[in-house]
Amino acid sequence: MFKFTPGVGGGLEGDWPREQAAQSPRLVVAIDPRNGTLYVGTENGVYTEPEGTGPWKPLNIGMAGVSVHSLVLNQTTNVLLAGTYGGGVYELFLDTVQTAGRPP
Repeated sequence: MFKFTPGVGGGLEGDWPREQAAQSPRLVVAIDPRNGTLYVGTENGVYTEPEGTGPWKPLNIGMAGVSVHSLVLNQTTNVLLAGTYGGGVYELFLDTVQTAGRPP
């Protein structure tokens, strides 16, 4: 379970670093139900927070600071699709260690 505090304009706060909050307004969120990892689309690409524990890390392999307006997680292919504003769609291939479910 995750707890978010509504921020200014309905954004997400929590442990999102202030410098990132100023530079990267959050636009869209995806959660991996297999392990609780958060993915956030921002004005400057995609950030991830493994298992909701922090810290936030950029996940922008091959992306040039584009504005991400849509995120879709395909659990079968282990790919996160990031739809951008005017920059097309990016496939972000997720590491199997990153997406492995928590041990029972």
